[in-house]
Amino acid sequence: MDPVIASGVFLFGLIFGSFLNVCIYRLPRGLSVVSPRSACPGCGRFIAFYDNIPVLSWILLRGKCRHCRQRISARYALVEILTGLLFLECYGHFGLNLEMLKCSVFGFLLIGLIFTDAETHLLPDKMTLPGLLFGLVIAFFVPVADLASLLLPGLIDLPVGSDVSWRLFSFVDASLGAIVGASFLYGIGVAYLRWRGV
Repeated sequence: MDPVIASGVFLFGLIFGSFLNVCIYRLPRGLSVVSPRSACPGCGRFIAFYDNIPVLSWILLRGKCRHCRQRISARYALVEILTGLLFLECYGHFGLNLEMLKCSVFGFLLIGLIFTDAETHLLPDKMTLPGLLFGLVIAFFVPVADLASLLLPGLIDLPVGSDVSWRLFSFVDASLGAIVGASFLYGIGVAYLRWRGV
């Protein structure tokens, strides 16, 4: 593992973790993740760029707002560190390639969904649906190595070259996974709605 690239990947992960905190806070509330700028949830004052450096600002300010001194949750630093470590682990395991991208994107979304669910009991469509779409697209470039993709080539013979067939089998496998996974979650949602009326 190249230490310079690894440091860059970790730093990139910290930055994405900072953005993920914005998503975790704003998406369940129906707010834009682009504007306005980040503000203290206590006093509402905008956070200056020098107070918005991933992890470091939280440590230097001792987890408090510079202006009103209200406590800022350790979740912000935790999400940033976890995302940085996740990106670093994906790089260490796969190298700098599309498999690393796939691992990083899905890990990023998973961290976001876990913390959003823990705080609000919601899984925002603006996180789940892009993840679903990304999974289907990336299946054409990074093979899905599930049971279906291992069995299908032996059961079905496509009249195309092997370079095209593995992409099609991978896409079919990803689609089946998406359908089963989405149906399961949707089914739980429908059952809960009928049971609790919410």
